[in-house]
Order: sequence, then C-alpha cells, then structure tokens
Amino acid sequence: RVIHSRFHFLRMAPASRVGSRSMFERVLVPVDGSRPSVEAVLYSENFVKGFGSELVLLYVISPEMIARQEKQGTNPGEMAAEVLDIAERALRRKGIAPRSMVLEGPVAGRICSAVLSEKCDLVIMGGRSVLDIPDFLVDSVSEKVCHYARCPVLVVRNLLPLRSILVAYDGSRSSHRALEVSGELALRFKARLRLVETANEGLLPPSQSPSGAKILE
Repeated sequence: RVIHSRFHFLRMAPASRVGSRSMFERVLVPVDGSRPSVEAVLYSENFVKGFGSELVLLYVISPEMIARQEKQGTNPGEMAAEVLDIAERALRRKGIAPRSMVLEGPVAGRICSAVLSEKCDLVIMGGRSVLDIPDFLVDSVSEKVCHYARCPVLVVRNLLPLRSILVAYDGSRSSHRALEVSGELALRFKARLRLVETANEGLLPPSQSPSGAKILE
C-alpha cells in the first residue's frame, strides 16, 4: 500500500556516449500480423533512428495456433513467413534492414528466451491482438513478458510521439534501473520526465534514504 507520494520534474544532463555501447543496441519486436503488433513494428523505427538499434523480428508459433490451423487446413509456417515478410518490407521502405526469426512454443516463454539468446536490450510489443482468441489470453502474454523478460519492455498502445514519461521510484534496484532507462529515453526523444516518489508501509521514503536522496538531487 502506497502511503507516501511526491512528484518531481527532472532535468537530465546528457551523458557522454563516446566509445560506449548504446543502451538499446538490439531491439526485439514480436509480430503476429495483428494491428497492435504492426504498430509495435512502426514504433520501433524511432529506436533504430534514435539509438542506431538493430531490429530483430520474432514470430512465435504457439501450440494453440498449430491446433487451430490444423483444423482450418492451413500451414502455420507459411503464415509466419507471410507476416514477417510484410513487416520486413514495411521497414525496408524506411531504410531499415531487420533480422527475422521463427520459434515454436508458448508465446511469452519464447519471447523471453529470445531476449536471452539474441542478447536483446529492449522488447517492443503490442498491447492487444485482434486475433480470434480471448483478450485475456493476449493480455497475459504482454504481462508475462513484462514480468519475466530480462530487459526493459515497451508495450505500445498507440503511435503518439513520446512526450512525457512517468516513473514510479521507491529506492529499489529495479526503480533505479527504470529511472536510468527512462532518463535515456527522455534525453533522446526530448520528452518530459516526471518522477513519482513512493514508499511502501514500513519503508523510508526514497528522499530519506542515502541512495534515494542522491538520485533525487
């Protein structure tokens, strides 16, 4: 339960990137042919141009998809190739050459596995699918990826420019990382960064702890 909350507006100073690795060197974009996944592909252009990121497109053939397409007499491998081809052509028209891969298995699990095997620094994915499966199944994919992926996850809800970023900060290691990533995004896209300082019951507010006070200076 949040018992303490304070708002801060941060102005981040640009960090030197000479000789250093881009924060988002390799970006993973799962696709399934749905409108939200198309929006994620389009949104990824910002990271390629802003950070010089390499783009990896991933299509996951799930057990449910195999069973459904067997009943329909269609080939899931052919559908994967078609969806990836459409995404690749859309990106190439913008001067971006992505790399594509296909995996079989549980969707969220294979996305998280690809993060590790491909050494990805960010996942960009759509929030909802318009495929003929219940919404709660689709939402659980993005929720599971957000929870288990070993890198930041950006869930695209629309294609509006990034203008304002809200960060919840409680002094924990994960909130330090969230602030670091959000600060980099704010600098690159000239967005406003707003910090909500929170503390859970029994814990000191971040501004009263040594590490938290340093971050908030």
